[in-house]
Amino acid sequence: MSAPDPTLSNLTLKSLKDPSFDTDEIFQTALGQWNGETGRPLPVEALQSIHSHLAGVQRRLGEIQKAANTVCERLEQDTSERQGLLLASLQTVERGHSEAQGLFRDVEAKTATLTQAATRHGNRLKTALLEKQRASAAIRQLNHLLTFAHAPSLSALPALFHDDARAGEAAATATALLAVSREVVEAMRSSHTLKQSAPLGSINAALVRLEEYCNALDNRVVSRFDAALARSDFPAMAACARIMAAGAGKKGDPSGSGERLLIQRYISTRPIFTEPEQGLMGRGPLDAGNPPPPGSPGDASPLRSLRLLYKTLLQNIMNEAVVAEQVFTQPTAALAALVTRVFEQRVQFAVDQALSWRGVPDPPSASDLRAHLRQLAEAVAMTRGLASDAQEVMGGESALMNELADAATAQHLANYVEEELEWLETRFREEEERAPGNPLSLPSFMELLAAHTEALERATTLGLGAGLTATVRTLHGTAADLAAPEGPPCLLRQARALLAAGLAASAGMCEVLGALGTLGAALELLLAHHGARVAPALLPAPADARTAAAGLEALRAELDAEALAALDAALAAELAGLEARLAECQLPADFRPSDADAVPGEGPGERPTPACAQACATLEELMLLAEQCLHGPNRESMQAEVGLRLVDALRRHMARQRFCPLGALCWRRDLQEYRRAARADGPAARQLAEMEAEAGLLVVAPEALPGLVGSTLGLTAQRARQVIALRADWGEAGARGKRLAALFPDDQRR
Repeated sequence: MSAPDPTLSNLTLKSLKDPSFDTDEIFQTALGQWNGETGRPLPVEALQSIHSHLAGVQRRLGEIQKAANTVCERLEQDTSERQGLLLASLQTVERGHSEAQGLFRDVEAKTATLTQAATRHGNRLKTALLEKQRASAAIRQLNHLLTFAHAPSLSALPALFHDDARAGEAAATATALLAVSREVVEAMRSSHTLKQSAPLGSINAALVRLEEYCNALDNRVVSRFDAALARSDFPAMAACARIMAAGAGKKGDPSGSGERLLIQRYISTRPIFTEPEQGLMGRGPLDAGNPPPPGSPGDASPLRSLRLLYKTLLQNIMNEAVVAEQVFTQPTAALAALVTRVFEQRVQFAVDQALSWRGVPDPPSASDLRAHLRQLAEAVAMTRGLASDAQEVMGGESALMNELADAATAQHLANYVEEELEWLETRFREEEERAPGNPLSLPSFMELLAAHTEALERATTLGLGAGLTATVRTLHGTAADLAAPEGPPCLLRQARALLAAGLAASAGMCEVLGALGTLGAALELLLAHHGARVAPALLPAPADARTAAAGLEALRAELDAEALAALDAALAAELAGLEARLAECQLPADFRPSDADAVPGEGPGERPTPACAQACATLEELMLLAEQCLHGPNRESMQAEVGLRLVDALRRHMARQRFCPLGALCWRRDLQEYRRAARADGPAARQLAEMEAEAGLLVVAPEALPGLVGSTLGLTAQRARQVIALRADWGEAGARGKRLAALFPDDQRR
């Protein structure tokens, strides 16, 4: 910012120092002439003096303002000129800055171009160097090839091929030359330009000498490896492995890799395969020549021995993993070969011995079969666990271990489903023989369900892969299995046999109703088992899931039909017995009482007859039992059926009696008691009410019968005659000058 203009500053200071601006003396003089106490105003002369002085001041201020304006105009003009100069300078600087930026960009572009050119030249130099190295290597290889072609024997080869310290380099060189020679020979053979002879200097001679040298080198390295292996010299073994790895891929190597030859030789000397051990049961060497006799299926010692053996094998594998890491260039391949041989030689034999059937009675019992299946599941689980642990030791992910475990147990899993079904069938047969003809019980059904649940869990644990759904479907059963005369011992068939036999063995209404309650609970358990076990296992196979569900529905339909038949038979027997007891206990005097039979203080029909009371007690027990054993629609259906059958029985019972008016009142009271005891509702209640109304025909006087039958009751002539014929005075009484038999003739039945 520029300094203030000195002209304007000097003008201001000079004006302020002018005596005309000194007003203090003038005001003091004027105030001296004014007396504030008297209140007299200032004299006119003083006021005029002040006025003239102020006018001079105003005039002087105008002059100062004019001078200041002049100075400001000059300053503004000067500032405008300077601003123009600055803008011109700024534009010049900006143009220079833009030109500098353009120069910088040009420099950067040229630098990038130079960098790219340098990079291209560097790459070309590297390529040229690599080509030079390749050419030099090719020249050396050709020289070595010529040496092999002209060498009359291996002793004539250069020092490289005899120096043990450079055996790796010699192996790599010989391998490369051998591959080239074979390609040339094959090409010449295909073009028919190859001669069968192998003179010195020819490609055939080079090939023969190279093969001879490679074989000699392999033998020499293998001998060194064996010597180092004998003294556990891991560095020397590793050197041999590197040499063989450098010569990998030679044609004629059966293992496909020179190092694999050393791996196989190393594995064959491991104590795990060479040293005799105690057998699986601790009774002798574990070899095919002296197999250990297994215990019974329920004996856990084979599995304990198998677990101990697996622990020992895993420890050996872990120890060998440390050695393989130090010795071989491909330790994972070495461990894979070791574990493969362990499973093929040791694990396979151990599993066969642990799951041997020797010593088991023929035919085996259910406990023997169950113990064998449990041992199978545990042995398979332990074998897969060993494979998983071995895979963890090897590292990485591979399907080889699972394949080895499956191969070791495949023979025993081949007949697994048949063995599982055999156990289920044997167990079911033994249970039938142990308690033949017993009524249905929920514990026995729960034991059956537990056995099939165990079988399903075992099938899931064994991990049968794609065959799991088929196994689950077989164990559960289908509608076709139910319809077949002879089918597999699946859950549906055994459940039907057990429940149907329990229903058939139930005698009497009490046992039948109890069996029906048990049947309902059993079906609920079966549905829960299907939802919790079967349906989830069949999710990968929707068709099998639908088939299993259809089989369950077919079983429910069959059991419902059998339950209905059993209930119908029991109900018919119960009501037939009730009707027989009622006919036996109902006295003629109950419905034709005399004056001597009257109870003092009681009118006719105030209490049910003794036979009715006994029958109602039976009905009440039956209804209470139905309430305890049946629920919902089943209980309502049974109550309705009991009511309808009771009505039929009471009609027959009524037809066997003869009634006087007082007896008819007792009969009506009995009908009310029957309706209460049977908890009659719906059609049964209406029919009992009709029977009560019909009892009115037995109470009224004979003269009232024609009008009552025709107008009030609305009975058919046939039914009216049947009821009126039960009156005690049927043969004697009459109305309208006719006997009752004449008023209600038998020919009106139609």
